[in-house]
Amino acid sequence: MKRTTGILVAVGTAAINWIVFLQIGKWLHFQDPNFFATAVTMTLVIHELGHLIVLEANGIKTHLIFLVILGGAMPDPSSKDKLDRLPWSNKAAIYLAGVTANVFVVVAYGILTAMGAVTVTHLEAVVNISGALILYNLLPLWIFDGGHFAKVFFDSVSEDRDGHFVWGIGITFFIAAVMLIVLGEQDLTMSGIWLFWGLQFRAKHDDPYGSRNELAMTIDQQRNWAIYYLFLLILGMVFLATTRVWIKTF
Repeated sequence: MKRTTGILVAVGTAAINWIVFLQIGKWLHFQDPNFFATAVTMTLVIHELGHLIVLEANGIKTHLIFLVILGGAMPDPSSKDKLDRLPWSNKAAIYLAGVTANVFVVVAYGILTAMGAVTVTHLEAVVNISGALILYNLLPLWIFDGGHFAKVFFDSVSEDRDGHFVWGIGITFFIAAVMLIVLGEQDLTMSGIWLFWGLQFRAKHDDPYGSRNELAMTIDQQRNWAIYYLFLLILGMVFLATTRVWIKTF
């Protein structure tokens, strides 16, 4: 696909997304369906742009498409071989780039709120939407970003160290979830159960010889990515636990 065609597809599908979300907002009788449509569409677009930026930085030509709730940063078929040859640490950066971009959205809205450009109510809605996307998309399940990340991560970790990361990430997250029950709007301990189960599954179904692959993460990279992954998980949970469910905001 040519670059100009890819841009037209991205813009066109994003616009269709906005129209669909606008109609959903009107159907549900939201007070501000325009903001609802803009906030959700923007969250998805920024998320996929995060993936695109890191993919392109690694020399992978990428296109965007948005399919209502779902979106995709799709590497061009001509770049498939280059993507397959990327070090697994670089792939980890690609998989976590989307939710990282959503953190910047929250920061940007916080600055706009401090400047009086948007209301606190709108900020809270964006924080809640971003928190949901960050937390649930990072669960190490199925085709989520967290599932892709966990695969390259546990493939890199030697079999005798898998359990250290499963228990370290799982217990730290669950403790944070329990602590947030006291301060938060939502009980997210069930997310901790899903996280632990997903980590266990990925660790048991990894490549037992993956740590010997020349593309595998080094031990230092494994530690650093595990810390960053856990940081993003907890940040997403904090965003969710300290804000009202977004649908109640509109």
